[in-house]
Amino acid sequence: MLRKALSSMYSWIIMVALIIVVITANSFYVVKTLDDLSALESRLFTTNRVINAVNQLHVAVLRAESGQRGFLLTKDEAYLEEYSETLDNFGALVDEVEVSALASNFASQSDRMKALILLTRAKLNGMIEVVELVRGKKSKEAFEILSSDRGLFLYNEFELLFKQIDSTERDLQGTHLANLMELRRDSANTLVISSASTL
Repeated sequence: MLRKALSSMYSWIIMVALIIVVITANSFYVVKTLDDLSALESRLFTTNRVINAVNQLHVAVLRAESGQRGFLLTKDEAYLEEYSETLDNFGALVDEVEVSALASNFASQSDRMKALILLTRAKLNGMIEVVELVRGKKSKEAFEILSSDRGLFLYNEFELLFKQIDSTERDLQGTHLANLMELRRDSANTLVISSASTL
C-alpha cells in the first residue's frame, strides 16, 4: 500500500515537473519570437527613416534649384520662396539625415550619407553665391560661375549618391518586409503550438 502511494506520488511529481518544463520552454520560445519581431520591426523603422530623410533632402535641393533658376531668368524675388524655405529648413533636414546615418544598419551607408550632406552644403553654397551676386548687380560674375558647370557637377555627384543610398535602403526594406511577414506567420503558429502543448 505504502509502495503504491509512493509510486503514485512520484508519478505526480514527474508529471508536475514535466508540465513546468513544457510551460517554461514554451514561455521562453514565445518571448524569443516576440523579441525577434520587435528587433525586425525596429530595423524596418530605421530603414524607412533613412529613406524618408534622404528623400526630403533630395526634394529640398530640387526645390531650391528650381527657385534659383526662376529667379535668374526673371529677377523676380517671388521665385526664391522655395529656395529660402530650403535654406531655413536645411539644419533640421541635415540633423535628420545625420541621426538616420547613425542608426543605419550599414557602415558604408552611413559614410555615403555623410558625403551626401557635404555635397548638399557645397551645392547650396554655390546657389547662395550666385543669387547674392545677382542681387548685388553682379550678373556677369554670377553667370561665369554658372557657365563653369561647377553646380551641375555637384548636382550630378549628389544625385548619384542619393540614388545609391535610396536603392540600397529600398532593397533592405523589401528584405525586412518579407522577413517580417514570414516571422509573423511563424509567430502565429508558435503561439498556437505553445498554447496547445501547454494545455
